[in-house]
Amino acid sequence: MAIDWNDPTTLAEQYLAFLKSHYTVATGFYLWEVVNGIPFDWHVVKREGTEGKKQTVSALFTKSVYLACRYLTLASVISADAGFGATKSSQVNCEVWMRATMTFSYLIFELASILIAIRVITIWNRHRVMTALCVAGLALQLGYYIREIVREEAKWDPTNVTCLVLSAQTNRPTVTVTLAVDMFLLISMLVGLWRWRDASCGRGLWSLLWQQGLIWLAVATLAEIPTVVLLWLNLNQAMDVIFFTPEMIIVVVAATRMYRILWSYDPAAYISTLGLERNLPT
Repeated sequence: MAIDWNDPTTLAEQYLAFLKSHYTVATGFYLWEVVNGIPFDWHVVKREGTEGKKQTVSALFTKSVYLACRYLTLASVISADAGFGATKSSQVNCEVWMRATMTFSYLIFELASILIAIRVITIWNRHRVMTALCVAGLALQLGYYIREIVREEAKWDPTNVTCLVLSAQTNRPTVTVTLAVDMFLLISMLVGLWRWRDASCGRGLWSLLWQQGLIWLAVATLAEIPTVVLLWLNLNQAMDVIFFTPEMIIVVVAATRMYRILWSYDPAAYISTLGLERNLPT
């Protein structure tokens, strides 16, 4: 028998059994992730440039993107919980809540993509064409994010005692563009690394970047495709947004952990300069 995805009972069950518990679990997991990484974050904040030199603007920018990505995600999941976990006595303004949550979320996706783009530009030795393509992709993505924030709608649902997202379907082009831009960046990273596969120097760094690139590509694909598919299927409001926060957390955890792993392998890679090419042949 076919499921009526828009049946009120089905919708209520999905909100109660999936969304609220889903966001609670996601919040708990990310709180653990943040706490676990605080010692590293504090070390990065305190650290100066290598050999007593001041950090470059590019290194400070990269570090700021990393930190913003981590802590804005925490703000986003807390904001999401405020709406989906509201009660009758703590009813929230759903329009304000939606715009705040989406602003956090889309900014986080943009920052995670910037972390990828920084690697791509560096691996390609700041090649002008590749740099222009990365900037264009990030600008296109940001444009769709701004468009979506303006168009987002939500209302209070007294039946399910939660904020109900009304305009999730308008996210279709936005999440599709996000997937396309991230795939382009990750594939460009791997292609750039493949060019140096026979390098005699910097082999350890090359292997680390190659492994991270493959893992990142797999994680981004597995995290982003479910949201894209469900939005295009448009089963109901609950299913439209059920994977949005988990997707965001997975992408952020992957991006920031790989930053930490690379930094731990070679602090100078991100702290003193973006010039990873110093370890690759030119």
